[in-house]
Amino acid sequence: MTNAYNHNRHMYMSEYVRPQTCRGAVSCRGNLKLPLKRLFKPRSELSYTFQALSQACRSAFRIPHFQLQQDRYIILSDVHKGDRSRGSDDFQHNDRIYCKALDYYLNNDFRLVLNGDIEEGWKSSYSDIIEAYGDTAYHLERQFAQRGKDYYLRTYGNHDIDWANPAMVDAYLKPVIGQPVAVHSGVLLGDQMFITHGHQGDLGSDRNIWLSRRVVRHLWGPLQNMFLFKINRAAENSLIRRNRDKFLQQWGKANRLMVIAGHTHRPMLHPFPALKNLVQFSSGNGHNTVPDLNTLFFPEDGVDPTMYYINDGCCVHSDGITGIEIDRGVIRLVKWATTTSIAGRNGSGMCGISQIVRSIFRSTDLETLLAAL
Repeated sequence: MTNAYNHNRHMYMSEYVRPQTCRGAVSCRGNLKLPLKRLFKPRSELSYTFQALSQACRSAFRIPHFQLQQDRYIILSDVHKGDRSRGSDDFQHNDRIYCKALDYYLNNDFRLVLNGDIEEGWKSSYSDIIEAYGDTAYHLERQFAQRGKDYYLRTYGNHDIDWANPAMVDAYLKPVIGQPVAVHSGVLLGDQMFITHGHQGDLGSDRNIWLSRRVVRHLWGPLQNMFLFKINRAAENSLIRRNRDKFLQQWGKANRLMVIAGHTHRPMLHPFPALKNLVQFSSGNGHNTVPDLNTLFFPEDGVDPTMYYINDGCCVHSDGITGIEIDRGVIRLVKWATTTSIAGRNGSGMCGISQIVRSIFRSTDLETLLAAL
């Protein structure tokens, strides 16, 4: 196994993507935008996050010809494909929903952006993951890639950090996708939108990733298989989640960019920090705590209403998947889930029909949001 997940892993991208300069006064130069007093204190997680995000931005893949009023993108993250082990594979119950969603986006000429943590590389081997989903999820992803490199875009996260090494990508992803695959530190849509996983600078998911990975693989994964635990550190810990949201928003504001991230598993399409309360997203196992997406969020007094930070959620909710659609000038937070409708009675009582449906939780004009940055 490669050592691509060490603290110098971003350097693997130097020969693979074209360095770019981000928009705004700081030119993505890490903590130079922080208040002067912070420069003389021990480095904080905010400082590490600024530096790591700026590094990712400089090496991001750029789509300079993005056409706001014409292009269609679906952004999904935190799929966490495993090896279909009953306890440790958090994605397998959503495989059918994921495939239904991808089929819809294929048929409607969307481009697919997989924004990190697509494979659960901390718990499972990549060969086992590809074998488990080669005929389902990868089959649909392969059809996006066949339409051209701009139709299948990927970034790496902390759980699939090995894709920062092009040799690993060629060894595992290229064969299953059927052609060369590029996995980037981030994707720049035009001059104002930066898509990246969002783990950058986090203590457990970035700076000490070598330790976290070993704990998950050799301790937490086996415990999940044994006792069927379902929990995620970043998604469950409200302080970690809140800090990630805050730091990503602050970096976006400093660089006058809209950051679209994943990592926290908490979907968000509203001004931060307008969120007051958290409720259960799912009526299932209750482990995914996210905002009540049926409620429209409005900024509180004194809160900057500009959306510098958006989150696409994840594909391991107990009752569905969430994502961000960028669709010809409109941006949406959507959820795909299975619903059951009552169709009538049979000999044993009421009968229902299950179907996978797409729900729009929030939709707003993207051009207006970008103009406010």
